[in-house]
Amino acid sequence: MAEQDEGQLSMEQVLVFQAASRARDVGMFLLNGAFAPIECAGTVGAVFLLLLSVGIVSAADRRETIQKAIDEYSAAMETKDRDARLLKFRRAEQLFRQAIEREGQGGGVVSSGLYVNLGNAALQGERFGPAIAAYRHALCLNPRDVAARQNLAYARTLLPKWIRHDQSHSLIDSFFFWRSWLTRGEILIYGAVGFALASLLLAIGVAWGYPVVRNLGFLSLLVWFLLMLVWGGHTLFLLWNSDWRQNRGVVITQETVLHVANSENSASSLVKPLPSGVEALLIEQRDRWSEIGLPSGLTGWVPNTTIERIED
Repeated sequence: MAEQDEGQLSMEQVLVFQAASRARDVGMFLLNGAFAPIECAGTVGAVFLLLLSVGIVSAADRRETIQKAIDEYSAAMETKDRDARLLKFRRAEQLFRQAIEREGQGGGVVSSGLYVNLGNAALQGERFGPAIAAYRHALCLNPRDVAARQNLAYARTLLPKWIRHDQSHSLIDSFFFWRSWLTRGEILIYGAVGFALASLLLAIGVAWGYPVVRNLGFLSLLVWFLLMLVWGGHTLFLLWNSDWRQNRGVVITQETVLHVANSENSASSLVKPLPSGVEALLIEQRDRWSEIGLPSGLTGWVPNTTIERIED
């Protein structure tokens, strides 16, 4: 065997060095793997805290905006000068609208009461169109909102008689009175709870021979069946009465001309322009124009900026 040069590693030393190097690599890999979840959790926690702080700041900002709107509304009620009073009411309307927009941007659920406040400020500011639109939005969120329904009815009486809201659905609304009590989603939830309760009571009553419990189960089953009938009637109502399946809109600007075509140069369909507050069906939209249908059956085109969409 040839003599080993001074400073040169032997084969055994090389193997030991390679093994130590691999062990070090494995150790670093395991160490990194052990701390990776901790680092990941720390990152997620930091992001969560950041989002939480942003949400808290946004919520505080929304509350501050709402308080400013309330203060402006209260100040308007105490103002005697008509022009100054209208200006304050319209300022309150703007602040309520900002609060609603920020609530929607923050992913929150806008309450019907906030829309009612918006409508009240607009109504006091003699802006009937935005007021009626706000009350309609409130009823879409909560059909049982009494203040929204009453204020909407009053606001409609302030419009000219020739263009007031169509009352042809009053008989239908009377027959389907329960539509204002429960939404279709609530009916399904209560129905599911009733069915689960009926199944449980029937199972206990039959298995253990308790007639009272079994009868309660049959009663719960009857309630579930009635709720499903109501839900089915609601669905058939929407399918049968096609008007309710269409998007609706409210004219929110004064003196809106109803054109025969989607062009400013086209003739007017009416002798008079449409006042703010007119409710109509949204039939079609093209670029900057919307075709609407009036309660009288007349159709025409208005700019998109003059009408606010209401999705029932």
